[in-house]
Amino acid sequence: MSITSSYTLVKTLEAMAFREPQYEFLELVIAPFDRTHHLSVAALFELPFGRGRSIGGNWSRAFDLLAGNWQYNFILDHMNGTPTAMPDAIPARDPRMPDGQKRFDRWFNTCTLLANGTRSRCASPDEPLAWLQLRPNQLRTYSSSFPNLRNHWKPQINMSLFKNVQINERFAFELRGEAFNAFNTPIYTGPNTSLTSANFGVVVLDQQNFPRNMQFAWRLRF
Repeated sequence: MSITSSYTLVKTLEAMAFREPQYEFLELVIAPFDRTHHLSVAALFELPFGRGRSIGGNWSRAFDLLAGNWQYNFILDHMNGTPTAMPDAIPARDPRMPDGQKRFDRWFNTCTLLANGTRSRCASPDEPLAWLQLRPNQLRTYSSSFPNLRNHWKPQINMSLFKNVQINERFAFELRGEAFNAFNTPIYTGPNTSLTSANFGVVVLDQQNFPRNMQFAWRLRF
């Protein structure tokens, strides 16, 4: 049995564009591919079944071909989501939802005061404003990315099962079955950040990662 793991703590910043054409300095912002936390665990288990092993050491050759010399592997990849893009509006307060209130249909507080003075996407008439729509020709001074809000993400697990059969000194073959995203865990896109959209703040449940993918093969070694 062998287990290998790694953990990365990182913050990636970039300065690639001007926030407004009038500005003389590039905007320093958290990169859209930033992952603050990234945990990876890989494990390999030589199952103790078969001739010459702790269980089944006296098995017959025929039974050993069926039940012996199996190997199980898995890889766990867990990280947080990428930064959420900032709506094109002035943040009036922290738009993060309180613990237990964030939902796919309201990923953050969407209560907005439009430029014409009307309130939009508020959960109640007295909900505090989270966004102020820009007036015509008003320059943007806020970041283009949320500093503390991330898109949806879930752990992904890949696993495989191998069987090695030694025919003689020259020939051996390997049977293998592999499952990628073994538990079919969906990962969705980031929330809609278009201020005037009917889906403002909504995470569309459209899976962006591939669904469970299984493959089976055999390989002859000589």
